[in-house]
Amino acid sequence: MGLNHRCDGELSRVQVYLINKTAAEVAKRCTIKWMAAHPGSRKFVAGAIGPTSKTLSVSPSVENPAYRGCTYDEIEQAYYEQVCSVSRWNSGRKAAPSDCLQSHTHRSSASSHACFV
Repeated sequence: MGLNHRCDGELSRVQVYLINKTAAEVAKRCTIKWMAAHPGSRKFVAGAIGPTSKTLSVSPSVENPAYRGCTYDEIEQAYYEQVCSVSRWNSGRKAAPSDCLQSHTHRSSASSHACFV
């Protein structure tokens, strides 16, 4: 889990949504099977958010240090779409079964802020 179409190549929003959602469903089925085989054991599925291949803090252009390869709003939207694909909170689509969310590797405080907004 953790793909997003803005940062992971040529995948469409729908493809990324389905990959992330399916990964969460497979993980949930595995945890249910494990808990059935081990009564009293609790396992949880954490939906991954990030990382992205883009950064808000470093320019990808040596010639233009002020240039950024993406905007804050693009990163925020990418994280939002990841949350929608792996969580029960999902803008009216059928929910994926993650029990919690886990934010991954942020290269800057701006990226971290975009994730938690």
